[in-house]
Amino acid sequence: MAVTITFNDEDHKEAINALKVNDFIHCMWELDQWLRAECKYNEKRTEKEIDALYEAREKLNDLLYENGLKLYE
Repeated sequence: MAVTITFNDEDHKEAINALKVNDFIHCMWELDQWLRAECKYNEKRTEKEIDALYEAREKLNDLLYENGLKLYE
């Protein structure tokens, strides 16, 4: 699939953001995976810390869902 997007010179910042959207999605996926691993495998975390990490991961995924974004297919 090919998509053409045209930006004016004053839209430089928006153009850069549009081109980097895949990098952003990958960063969000990496954050989600880090949160998951910290909850599941880091035995040094307290129960309170793990609960906070689960809450942060849930919030991240809720925000993505609310904005029509998916990290997983």
